Amino acid sequence: MATTVTSQSDHSDDFMQDVITQVPENGPAIPMGVMNQDMEQEIIAEEQRLIQQGGNGIPLDSFGKPAPLLPALSKRQFSRKCLVLDLDETLVHSSFKMVPNADFVVPVEIEGVVHNVYVIKRPGVDEFMRLMGQLYEIVVFTASLNKYADPVIDILDIHHVVQHRLFRESCYNHYGSYVKDLSQLGRQLNDTIILDNSPASYIFHPTNAVPVSSWFNDPHDTELTDLCPFLEDLCHVDDVRAVLDGFIDMS
Repeated sequence: MATTVTSQSDHSDDFMQDVITQVPENGPAIPMGVMNQDMEQEIIAEEQRLIQQGGNGIPLDSFGKPAPLLPALSKRQFSRKCLVLDLDETLVHSSFKMVPNADFVVPVEIEGVVHNVYVIKRPGVDEFMRLMGQLYEIVVFTASLNKYADPVIDILDIHHVVQHRLFRESCYNHYGSYVKDLSQLGRQLNDTIILDNSPASYIFHPTNAVPVSSWFNDPHDTELTDLCPFLEDLCHVDDVRAVLDGFIDMS
């Protein structure tokens, strides 16, 4: 039987890093240690190779058959493009420390102890999800653990538009960074878009990315709302990469 914690743990930051993958408010997504020049060059070369070949490609199962991360498109979704949405600091911000204005609280069990996670929704997220759900196949792809992210998505998805959910185990661990390898989804890359606040997440597919700033608690943020007209237009193009190529540099 799990024990419920009513007071805040002194180790909440450690729990946060183990369960929720976030971009710190005052730093990069992945803390980089000191590396020698050879290692740095090796990482750059590997990144360039994977970018050029478009990721690792669809993985194989134990029988040597293709095993994409997503099931085949349904007839209803067949003509839609795939919109991959990050969760933390893109759609919501979560904390193990008490947040007075939290939109909801999710209990997460860690080592037999239940801890409360306080979740704030980014301004405009409800309408953003509703509109995008009318246009795209919606996939929430997070580097956080499913025991935290699954119940958060359950509550967040009030319009029931999320078709698929992918968690940390579906990420590609690239030198300590959790990369979301779009080539493993089983979707055409010309029809796939990723919206994420962490550039490390889409490093293999920069021409599929719509960058979004990290959100923590600004009640005046309008970024999701501002992106809606652009994404409404993007769902009609033949190849999203032709539009998004260079979009990161302009944003």
